[in-house]
Amino acid sequence: MLRHCREKYSDYVTLLFNHKVININQDSESATAVVEVGGQDELKRTVTFEASYIIGCDGGQSTVRKTLFQRNWPGETFESRLLVQNVYYKGFADSGWDGGNYMIDDEFWGLIAKRGKAKGPEGELWRVTYGDSAANLSEEEYLKRRELAFKKMLPGHPDPSQYKVTQTDQFRIHNRCVEKMRVGRVFLAGDAAHVCNPFGGYGCTAAVLDVAGLADCLIGYYEGKADEDILDAYAEIRREKFLQFIDRRSRKNLNRISKTNADTALETDPFLALLKGMEGNADETKKFLLKVSSIEFDFTTLYKNPVAA
Repeated sequence: MLRHCREKYSDYVTLLFNHKVININQDSESATAVVEVGGQDELKRTVTFEASYIIGCDGGQSTVRKTLFQRNWPGETFESRLLVQNVYYKGFADSGWDGGNYMIDDEFWGLIAKRGKAKGPEGELWRVTYGDSAANLSEEEYLKRRELAFKKMLPGHPDPSQYKVTQTDQFRIHNRCVEKMRVGRVFLAGDAAHVCNPFGGYGCTAAVLDVAGLADCLIGYYEGKADEDILDAYAEIRREKFLQFIDRRSRKNLNRISKTNADTALETDPFLALLKGMEGNADETKKFLLKVSSIEFDFTTLYKNPVAA
């Protein structure tokens, strides 16, 4: 993505590193971002950028969101802790594992997915993301339970000597959404506006749909194809898509892998049964993957002269 911006859109995109937003302001004419400039060992200085609009895409710890709403971010933080680690382990290949694999269990549940082509003496590199149902433990206590989790989740039920963990991070799991995705000349998109648990990939997908939709709205307004109220439509529609579909479905996915009986899941869960029924049918699988989702919205249909589909 970085190379794409530099090589294809260098006339339109300016990339600045070591620029930390510390405050934003706005009036009826423009919006400004106050930014601290400087690397880790450099003398810091403060500069101000001015533009017609500011779009906060600065993640779950968004400074832009906090400036607008302080600590008010409606939603829920779950008790379970999420552990994410990179793992080399020959047992994945030996057991015929590939791609992404959801693990259903009431104690340790999650997603085990192949990272790519990286290999080491212990096998290929995989990302093991799992939730631990134990509540109110310290980070050290959760980490001590990883050996038990891997013994239960990984194929072959390995001992620690059989795999190599190269990186581990711990996260809390949240489903939250701001009350407004537009405040005057300031917009929020992606994790800065809303977050959800990672099971199902809705966080990344929602972020892409947010910024693509907002781009269409800004282009339409700039080129005179739409009035400024299309910017309000972005904020209202994308927030509604999160609350009505993404939030609910991501919660359902979380419950699917953490609260379902694995032995009877295919009989009790219609979605899993649907996926199972498509196994080996390339045409049906392609049709399922390419269908338009209810979390999408084409903002060009709001132009004064809508673009033909």
